[in-house]
Amino acid sequence: MPEGIPYASTNVVVNTGLELSYVGEHCYAYSGQVVSNGGAQATLLTFTTGSKTIVGELCFTENERGSNAIELQGFINGIRMIDSEYDASPMETRHVFPILLPPYTLFELKFIAQGSNINGTAWFVGRTYQ
Repeated sequence: MPEGIPYASTNVVVNTGLELSYVGEHCYAYSGQVVSNGGAQATLLTFTTGSKTIVGELCFTENERGSNAIELQGFINGIRMIDSEYDASPMETRHVFPILLPPYTLFELKFIAQGSNINGTAWFVGRTYQ
């Protein structure tokens, strides 16, 4: 729901999707499960921030990837700010990035699976500041 719209029991919705949702001074976005088909880029999140600065955490999890490598890319106003590559060796499947987003900023998070299909999920949680 856009910033500045009052909340009532009839219009509060917790949802997954590419957009950023606001609840008071907090905001969030959940991608739900997204599949990257071997070598194809998949979009996890894409949203434009409102009129306030946001301080938060961006998280990404993946399902078992076996022998596949992945690349995670985050863009702020079209400029690549996150570029993390993970090889096929055993490692954590949850990746966390602290992030500060200025007002009126376009943010996009994408991932690419090398080899077979990989399921990924991303979420962003943050707090707004004047």
